[in-house]
Amino acid sequence: MAALDLLGLTRLDAAAVERTWGTVLKNRDDQELARARGAAWLAGA
Repeated sequence: MAALDLLGLTRLDAAAVERTWGTVLKNRDDQELARARGAAWLAGA
């Protein structure tokens, strides 16, 4: 929760993932996979 607080978020949703996934997914292939599956998939929604 501390990371979410620093980002000014109360929960991790698809919109938050889309704004921040470059900080988590450094590999281009991983970023493309995440985009193909959608942010909700990465957020676990």
